[in-house]
Amino acid sequence: MIEKEKDRGCIYENACIPEHIYTYVCGISDTEAFFSRPYIYYIKEGLLIFIGHPLEKDFKVGKLKEILDTAISKTACNRVRVILPSYPVKGINYRLLSSDEYYRLDVDAVNLNQKNRNMIERAKRDLYIERTRTFDLEHRRIIELFLRDTQLDEATRWIIYNIDAYIKNSDTAWIVNAKDRDNRLIAFDVVDVFSKDYIFYMFNIRTKTSYVPGASDLLFYEMIKMAKETNKRYVSLGLGINKGVRSFKEKWGGRPFLSYYLVEGEPDKKARILSLMDKIM
Repeated sequence: MIEKEKDRGCIYENACIPEHIYTYVCGISDTEAFFSRPYIYYIKEGLLIFIGHPLEKDFKVGKLKEILDTAISKTACNRVRVILPSYPVKGINYRLLSSDEYYRLDVDAVNLNQKNRNMIERAKRDLYIERTRTFDLEHRRIIELFLRDTQLDEATRWIIYNIDAYIKNSDTAWIVNAKDRDNRLIAFDVVDVFSKDYIFYMFNIRTKTSYVPGASDLLFYEMIKMAKETNKRYVSLGLGINKGVRSFKEKWGGRPFLSYYLVEGEPDKKARILSLMDKIM
């Protein structure tokens, strides 16, 4: 685990994508987090997950391969996944699994236009908002309904199903509930105030069974309030994912700010030899 105060401070100062939140990744996937400045990476059962977006401004991507090889040699992994800010990267000859873009919203540029205002006011007729750090049976019920109603890949389903493990592992994650006048949970967001300049829009969970128009907008607006209360400059909105998700983020003013390329492969022979030498020595 990341124990050095200076490492935690560097991550706090610069974290801007969800994968930088080690309490989230470790909580969801039961990995162990490491920091090799300026990169964070995770290990589990021979798998190295390396986050190639550096936690240091103006760091040159050209040094990524060198630091990745060092991480491989220290961990003796046999499989590697890397999230890259560009593709291809010299020396990293892994196969491309997926690509996308991370979205970001400038808190001072929130698009509170008339359409968004109308959706918020529509939702306020039926719903009220509360903030909590307690995950309960109602949240589990909503998640199970959401997973039943939504087509998702297995990896995403696993992440959403294990949201409670993330909340339990975190001191900075919040649940924002939207409840009806009978105190029934209708929808909820998970947001994280993990870093200095960013609040993170982690999950929006709602169901077709208890759909209320504008619920997601009301929850989103509450997150904007939280961002201002905690003096955040930006909302990290995560990946674009699909047309519907992108449309929602864009209508609030979210725009792409970093590229995402997920690649996978096996460590090269040089890294394996270094790893074996470390074990012998």
